Amino acid sequence: MRRQIARRCIFGVDLNPIAVQLARLSIWIHTFVPGLPLSFLDHNLVEGNSLVGIATIGEAEADLKQIIRSLFSLRSDELIGSAQAALAKLADLSDADAAEIELARRASLEAREAVRPAEALFNILAAARIDEDVRTEVQSWPSLSLGDLEALPKTDIHAKAMESLSTLHPLHFPIVFPEVFLRDRAGFDVIIGNPPWEEATVEEDKFWMRFEPGFHSLSQHEQENIKTALRRDRPDLVAIYERELKIAELVRRALTSGPFPGMGTGDPDLYKAFAWRFWQLVREYSGRIGVVLPRSAFSAKGLKEFRLLLFKESEIEDLTTLKNKAEWVFADLTQQYTLALFSMKKHMPKVEPSIPIRGPYRDIARFRAGVSQPAPRYAVKDVLSWTDAAALPLLPDDASGEVFSQLRKSPRLDYDDKKSWLARPYAELHATNDKGLMTLAAKRPEGQWPVFKGESFDIWTPDTGSYYAWADPEKITEALQRKRLRARTAFRGYPHAYLIDKNTLPCYKPRIAFRDIARGTDPRTFIACLVPPKVVLTNKAPYFLWPRGDEKDQAY
Repeated sequence: MRRQIARRCIFGVDLNPIAVQLARLSIWIHTFVPGLPLSFLDHNLVEGNSLVGIATIGEAEADLKQIIRSLFSLRSDELIGSAQAALAKLADLSDADAAEIELARRASLEAREAVRPAEALFNILAAARIDEDVRTEVQSWPSLSLGDLEALPKTDIHAKAMESLSTLHPLHFPIVFPEVFLRDRAGFDVIIGNPPWEEATVEEDKFWMRFEPGFHSLSQHEQENIKTALRRDRPDLVAIYERELKIAELVRRALTSGPFPGMGTGDPDLYKAFAWRFWQLVREYSGRIGVVLPRSAFSAKGLKEFRLLLFKESEIEDLTTLKNKAEWVFADLTQQYTLALFSMKKHMPKVEPSIPIRGPYRDIARFRAGVSQPAPRYAVKDVLSWTDAAALPLLPDDASGEVFSQLRKSPRLDYDDKKSWLARPYAELHATNDKGLMTLAAKRPEGQWPVFKGESFDIWTPDTGSYYAWADPEKITEALQRKRLRARTAFRGYPHAYLIDKNTLPCYKPRIAFRDIARGTDPRTFIACLVPPKVVLTNKAPYFLWPRGDEKDQAY
């Protein structure tokens, strides 16, 4: 029975071929029967990039309508229905002997061959997201018919699309798993997984950390010297870096132009795209999702639209947060990380929806004790009133729910009654993108201001003496003034005469700054301080703008 379930019901995708092979091995061990050959799993567990390809027939149809305004309707039976005969043959085989294994392999190849025209279309649509030439050529199509599909695999535009996608390994779910999308209410019944939590970018400092032990612990000045030497002495590594940079840029373009709302907000983290992909792939009305996500999935602005959809059209069955203290959850994940165990059922709630929130639990004993009790629940209508981004709170523990509910009876911190003080957080400089404005030196150059990072201040300590870099006052204030005049949203509410006067820049006065991230060992989760004037702050040390209010309000 396990062998049949593995063959008929289990599907998996990973970009790493070794992960795919290990998954097959794991299932072979779990379903091993003495005297029978290992099951044929090549069709079920496959290698590919599940974010770059096309997830559903509906996604392909939407892309076509957007590009060529086509009224041509894509139907699953017409696109991939030709694979049904081979799929039926594959399903009938029980892998009883080596001959049946070979027949299964042939049937899988027949099914894949039958959907080649649809695969060519999906390749072209995926390439159109990252290659303007391919997109322009698709826009020139007068229309599209099933007859046109048959010729697509051998066309020049398909060859161009494959060239553009050559480093991305796109996977199209209806092509690879047609049986899942040929049934009524297409999609997977259950999706489980732990998607990668990384940005679709390659940061140079993190790249060199892989080859230079202790790189991260060095000062900015020392890091720059090491990078200069490595660029000179290791052209092979420079070539790897440039290749990874190019691939990351292609992935970023594919994600920001793909069906992943909010990917352009904040960092293009892969987990955000996977959250959308899970939703798109799971079956309507009854599909379930159970995944591990970073806790930020339930607070980051980039997933606001996802959360709003989630709250409206699903039943959240569990949301348990875990603090990875002493690496009790994942050995290779930093201790500061808080992660979420999340499960849901995709259907319209019949009663007033609510969200169960447990944790964060810092060890296995607290986790077991916590999940044995009913979870505190919060009405969705209340959650939506807390923030503009439909963000969920990270409470210290389960018992904090009552305290939080009492706090919510007060106005939000960003509440604007047009009368009293108003404050909003703002990041002055980006530690990486604005390095050209800074002097990365071990000693302070004469007349230059310190550039603060989070470690540059602590509670009641406005200057710890630990700096990120230095900045020439004339050069940096010119840059900050240009940035202020562009950042209209952040500086809304200030008089025009105030904004155009460079002497009113916040860096000339003391400011309330706070650490973007506090260490996991800190007794306080929020570290703020009044920092001195004539310093500039990186994005690791945001500060508060005060469109309305004076120093008394700031002191309060």
